[in-house]
Amino acid sequence: MTDWHKAMNKKVNLEITDYGYSGEGVGRNKGKVFFVPYALKDELVSCKIVKETSSFCKARLVEIKNKSDKRINAPCPYFAKCGGCTFQNLNYQDELEIKKQIISNQLKKVDFAGDIEVIASPKEYNYRNKIKLFCNGRSLSLNELESSRLVEIDRCLLVEEEINSVIQTVQTFINAKNIEKDIDNVYIRKQGQNILVWFKFFKPVKLEFGGLQLMLGAECGIYQSLGKAKPGHVMGAKVLSSNEFGFDCEFDVNAFHQVNNEVGQKLYQEVVDSVLGNKVINAYSGAGVLSGILALSGKTVYGVELGQAEHNSAERLKENNKLNKLFNIKGDCAEIIPNLISSDLQSLIVDPPRAGCDKKVCEAINNADVKRVIYISCDSSTLVRDIARMSNFKIKSVKIFDMFPKTSSIEVLCILEK
Repeated sequence: MTDWHKAMNKKVNLEITDYGYSGEGVGRNKGKVFFVPYALKDELVSCKIVKETSSFCKARLVEIKNKSDKRINAPCPYFAKCGGCTFQNLNYQDELEIKKQIISNQLKKVDFAGDIEVIASPKEYNYRNKIKLFCNGRSLSLNELESSRLVEIDRCLLVEEEINSVIQTVQTFINAKNIEKDIDNVYIRKQGQNILVWFKFFKPVKLEFGGLQLMLGAECGIYQSLGKAKPGHVMGAKVLSSNEFGFDCEFDVNAFHQVNNEVGQKLYQEVVDSVLGNKVINAYSGAGVLSGILALSGKTVYGVELGQAEHNSAERLKENNKLNKLFNIKGDCAEIIPNLISSDLQSLIVDPPRAGCDKKVCEAINNADVKRVIYISCDSSTLVRDIARMSNFKIKSVKIFDMFPKTSSIEVLCILEK
């Protein structure tokens, strides 16, 4: 047996002393850092190594020898099996304190030691307006933590209850049509009264969706696609429709939108209140909701977005609401932002994906005569990297908007000023 296999089979006792930036418990053994998902601070645990490097180990929790007094029983039967949730074993206030500490530790890397305000979600559960499901050849499933292995589910406590009803209806349809082995993913999204279901297939399938449409109802729509092809409309509703901040929005089935409607509105209102001047660039602007809100408030807004579906949604939003001060630009922020920044610009918003801002974007902002940068981040590691790249700016304020309760994801609004 190799040393590696010996290590993989070895149990290690650890005292958990802190949390990693993904919410896992952190301990040390013989000078090496261990990351143990679902372990809580101040617990003594037994774990098994699943990955080892020269400086750290990732380990699986085997036994809790000394339980934290903050640990509670998770309400979901799939907790610690499905990898979606991290903090169902804590009450909500303790979860928020951990998230605050994680962000504080991250921002110390760029010399920020100020106060961090936390805006809680009105809902701990049933807040998500979308879900991506896999099919394991039998049933709709979710991924295990950091694994391609699948966990069969019949509902998810994080999504809105109407989506859970659709999951069960879709599962019944899949079983009736014997297409379990043909499906890669099923996407379900809800906005307002509309629900869209998108089937992504491995291979061409001749399928009649009329029965499913009847079961789902007139407000629902069905899409399908093959492999990496764009989703094609089959029947029912074509877009997700909603009213946000007093104007009408429509979203394509594959367009980005904040997953927590109530927290998303709080976040966007804070951004609007933070913008300086009458002209603003909104980089990585998604489906254009924030751009629309700013234009409705009288700002001249340039929204820059690469995704075609998001750009289409933003253009519909502009047209439907007659937002003449909104200019949606489809393209790569790395190529467009350096040429779009002008001397009369006081505020610039960036809301990038988890990969963060392109280096060219950071460099352009850092060298520009812009007074304020409003950075919306869903990944603290790339946030810290990008702030370091924008060294001519300093952090003015930090707020956590808890967009993703019970998970390790943390949405942060960071205001930077020259």
